Amino acid sequence: METPPKDEAPRHEATVTRTQQVTPLMRRITFGGEGLSDFETSGSPDERVLVRFPLDPPHARSYTVRRWQPSKNELEIDFVLHGHGGAALWAATAQPGETVHLSTTSGWFTPPAGCDWLLMVADHAALPAIGRILEEAPDGLPIHVIAQVPAPSEQQTFTTRADAHYRWIEESDSLLAELADAALPPARATSGVQSRPRPPDASAPTCVEHGKSRQTACT
Repeated sequence: METPPKDEAPRHEATVTRTQQVTPLMRRITFGGEGLSDFETSGSPDERVLVRFPLDPPHARSYTVRRWQPSKNELEIDFVLHGHGGAALWAATAQPGETVHLSTTSGWFTPPAGCDWLLMVADHAALPAIGRILEEAPDGLPIHVIAQVPAPSEQQTFTTRADAHYRWIEESDSLLAELADAALPPARATSGVQSRPRPPDASAPTCVEHGKSRQTACT
């Protein structure tokens, strides 16, 4: 179930401290500053914040919190550089010292307890959420990832204690077709489907299925 945001107001000023090119089309921006001293995580591995950019006219978009390190007072967001839109264009050239404003956090994904395995299906923009879910997954849990990216250079390897398996497909391929053809391990219970709405610009996994109860959560 989604954790509703407390509000969407600009509660935290965040200052760019450094940047890193994760892939040719994915740029990681690390934010810090005193404005994050009272930042609170939602606890969801796919949590998001509404980012308000220093643009004219005003521009805001939801992004996954790729990593929050309270000991360092640092927050990381991975931006897709798709070449259009105020947020992507700002992220492509952002330099240390520039500032944005962040809302409080909210999240959608709750890791299922006692499942046999997980299946996550995502597009390019959902990879930051996939990466964080994998990083926080329990030891040895089989996780199958089907991810759609615009080029092989956009494939990523994530640090995880889980038993991760990846299937990378191109943008011309169908995620639904790949999901239908996926050879999944046996589950221990009956099938069921869950669905839930999300903001159209939220970066979160497209679909999460787990083998305990064969429930699928599609966003």
